[in-house]
Amino acid sequence: MQTYVLLRKANRSRRGFTLIELLVVIAIIAILAAMLLPALSRAKAKAQQIACLNNTKQLTLATILFASDTGELPARGAGTDGQDWMGSLAQTYSKVTKSRFCPVAPYKGIAAGNAGKCDEAWNYNKDEGIPEYNFGTPGSYTFNGWVYANGDTVSGAANAAKQFKKESGIQKPVLTPVIAEGVWDDVWPQVDQKPDANLYTAGGTGNSGIHRIVIPRHGDKSAASASRAFDLTKKLPGGEEIGFYDGHSEYVKLEKLWELYWHVDYVPAGRPQ
Repeated sequence: MQTYVLLRKANRSRRGFTLIELLVVIAIIAILAAMLLPALSRAKAKAQQIACLNNTKQLTLATILFASDTGELPARGAGTDGQDWMGSLAQTYSKVTKSRFCPVAPYKGIAAGNAGKCDEAWNYNKDEGIPEYNFGTPGSYTFNGWVYANGDTVSGAANAAKQFKKESGIQKPVLTPVIAEGVWDDVWPQVDQKPDANLYTAGGTGNSGIHRIVIPRHGDKSAASASRAFDLTKKLPGGEEIGFYDGHSEYVKLEKLWELYWHVDYVPAGRPQ
């Protein structure tokens, strides 16, 4: 009898989870996962933003070195196969090719001649002769066209005086952008230009205005979920990494883009409504 009682006690001590206990454990795991996933997502976004910051800095420094080594600013239509700033810098500083992609906006296979998006690199032109990029000339960053030595070929004779043309013409290097994030390879911002309501495509190639770089690639929701029909009466979300002519790079909120010194005699102002 005593042996039987001991066996029953042993069997009771080895019983498994009840359904209620199992559900409680699953609920606790789900709660912990819900708490951890946003933190992991934020950490990943921050790491991508830091990598992007480094890219803009490298591209900006390459531009400054190019001007120092050659005695002139990069020219539009220069470089291998006329690849603008990309060809000029890549021929002289080969590592530039690996800095042309923001982790948030990688190359996804679009054909040459197509604009990028908030979460996708653009593809400017044909093969530039660099083996690892023989699918065209893609990139995630946009060159300030006013920094070109000959940028008035696009901005026109009426705007020729706004071109910096030479390094000595850059009056406020700490506030003058060289590299920004955008959906096309270059841009000519002016103080009276408005953003595109589609913050995901930013108007594509369109005209050469500031809309090309008004994309919330960092600091908002995911780049893929950028608004396709943003209410422009509201404050713009997020921002982007920008490299300045003094060599530093920093995160700039989209609302502040109009407050930088984009061209000669630029007068900063708030976003036009």
